[in-house]
Amino acid sequence: MFYKKLKEDKLKIENVEKELLHILLLAVFEEKTITWQVYRIIDWIFDKTKNKVEYQELLIKKLPVVNRIYRDSILQIWHYYVLSKSMNQIEKKQFFENNKQYLQNPILVTMFVEKGNHMNAHIMTYIKENFLKESNTTDWKKRIMYSRWWLPLMKIRMVDVHNYENFLQTSMFPEVLADLMS
Repeated sequence: MFYKKLKEDKLKIENVEKELLHILLLAVFEEKTITWQVYRIIDWIFDKTKNKVEYQELLIKKLPVVNRIYRDSILQIWHYYVLSKSMNQIEKKQFFENNKQYLQNPILVTMFVEKGNHMNAHIMTYIKENFLKESNTTDWKKRIMYSRWWLPLMKIRMVDVHNYENFLQTSMFPEVLADLMS
């Protein structure tokens, strides 16, 4: 109901945005069942505010707690989603490099895929390295699409025309998944 009132402009929060953001983060850390509702409101605040940098800093400050206690949870996914959505390409790339060790969930990696030619080489390298560590195989091109890393690879193929390692436009890329792209 709160989000609906905000969205319909029936509730003004300009003077209490920062305080509301703190309260929302406290609420979500205390009660995980309201995660998507809270982060939807936080996302709305990010879309409407002029203080994005200040609010980004607050979310970044909460990252150690999110990464330690809520690792591989919907809360971590939402936290990274709102944070990455508020960043430009340069900030996203730097943030990705600084926080790689926490990005073991392919959904999180997907949030850092950028649209454009050859924009995702660092992500492709990261995916390949992680898959090779997990699978102990040398023939990664035939197996990676059947691993948990298929989602970020699909997103890369959807938004980036570069053919990384001559893989994304080869017969090794499963036909059934390639058909989804067209």
